[in-house]
Amino acid sequence: MTASEIIELLGSEQLLREGGYFKETYRSTLSTALEKGGSRSCGTAIYYLLTPETHSAIHRLRFDEMYHFYLATPSKCSN
Repeated sequence: MTASEIIELLGSEQLLREGGYFKETYRSTLSTALEKGGSRSCGTAIYYLLTPETHSAIHRLRFDEMYHFYLATPSKCSN
């Protein structure tokens, strides 16, 4: 499959600020209060896709993330 076919099949949306494409597949019905007000779901799951034309912007999260790689391998980092 091509990246375009996967994006269309999943109905993925482009992440303009962070880069890439995503499709949320799960959101917990439980939520937790945030220190500055509001709330956040206790858990979500997404498909995230990078193409040669997109990037993943560096960002900091206060919550855990888990990665699974499908149809590709993790990028190799050079030291």
